Order: sequence, then structure tokens, then C-alpha cells
Amino acid sequence: MPELALSVVVFVAAVVASGHAVIYKREPRAAALWIVVIWLVPAAGPVLYVLLGVNRVRRQAVAMRGDMVHHRTIPYVMSVNSAAQETSVTPEPEQFRLFARLVEQVSSRPLLPGNSLVPLVNGAEAYPAMLEAIESATESIGLATYIFDGAGAGERFVEALVRSKERGVESRVLIDAVGANYSWPPVSRRLRGHGIDVALFNPRIVPQWLPAVNLRNHRKILVVDGKIGFTGGSPP
Repeated sequence: MPELALSVVVFVAAVVASGHAVIYKREPRAAALWIVVIWLVPAAGPVLYVLLGVNRVRRQAVAMRGDMVHHRTIPYVMSVNSAAQETSVTPEPEQFRLFARLVEQVSSRPLLPGNSLVPLVNGAEAYPAMLEAIESATESIGLATYIFDGAGAGERFVEALVRSKERGVESRVLIDAVGANYSWPPVSRRLRGHGIDVALFNPRIVPQWLPAVNLRNHRKILVVDGKIGFTGGSPP
């Protein structure tokens, strides 16, 4: 009887986990892969799915947005879209038209002229440009990164951010909780010690809600004064 009861529990857990994967996984291949794992690894499969397959980060983000101050108000976005209808870029090649449509759908902003894109290869080109932008900031700095090592190149970023804070620039830094611990003391502690606003993404590896440990914030973004932006590449 105990064996039968255990078999029933394992079967029900596999069915529930499989159903969840089918309903909530956006990628069919990911859902299919998890279903294979769930059924080929008895008992452990559903547990692995709960730990690594359930995206609770998105659910928490949706809950947090309810209390956020939305800087992009609907009238503003509508006015921008209306005003941009005559000035928006209409690229000729089909792949660029698709890209322009994607940008507008994701950001609710049209692709407009007057912007330039400069490729920066590796940290040797990116870091000096990023540091120069931080040093020239007059209003605001927003930095998001997965890894922020307080030593080496990261030390120069810490110093530049501290100087910007001393100039009265509003600086905000978002670091993944895992990537924030690549040096000791953690760079987040050093930045906070200088009065810089720092937040950690998904800070609890095994919290009360048990978010998936593999869902980290790998975005690398630097925005200075709302005019200069950097994205992609290696972290500082």
C-alpha cells in the first residue's frame, strides 16, 4: 500500500507539472523538453520543474507594476505616436521594416530619425565611452547589469558613479543578486555607502516564494541623462 500511494502521488505530481508546462510555457520546445524531463525522471522531474521551470519572477513583476509610478502616460504616448506619424522612419529593406514594427510594439514608441548607433567592440571600446558618459552626466544615470565586479574595470565605474553622486546627479543601479557578489565587499554595499540608490534583482535564492534560481537579470543597460544609451556587451 505505501508503494501504491507513493506511485499515485508521483503520477499526480507529473500530471500537474506537465499541465502547467503546457499552459504557461511560451516556447513549445521548452514545454516539450520539460514534459520529457518530468516523465523520464520519476519524482525528481516535477521537483526540478518547480525549482527551475516555473517563472515566478514574471508574476512578481506584474504585481509590482501595480504600485509603480508610470512615467509613460497613455496621453503622452498617444501624442508622441500621433506627432511621429509624419516623421517616423520607414526603412526600405523588409528586415528593417519588421524591426521598426517590433520596436514600436515593444516600447510603444515609433522609430524616429535623429538618432545614431555606434558599435563598440568589447570592453576596450565600450568601457571608456561608458565612463565618459557617466562623467559628463548632469541629471540622471541608470545602470543595470548582471555582473558588477568592484575590482578591475568595475572599480573605475564605482569611482565614476561616486563622483556623479557628489555632483548631484541622480544615479540608480540595478544588479543581479548573483552577479553582485563577484567581489568582496559586495559592490552594492560600497555604492550604498556613498548614497547611491542600488537595488538587487531577485535577491533571495531560496525565498519564501521560491523563485526559479536560473531566472537571472542578464540585461546590460546604461542610460545617461535620458539621451545616451549603452546596451549589450560584457559587464563592468
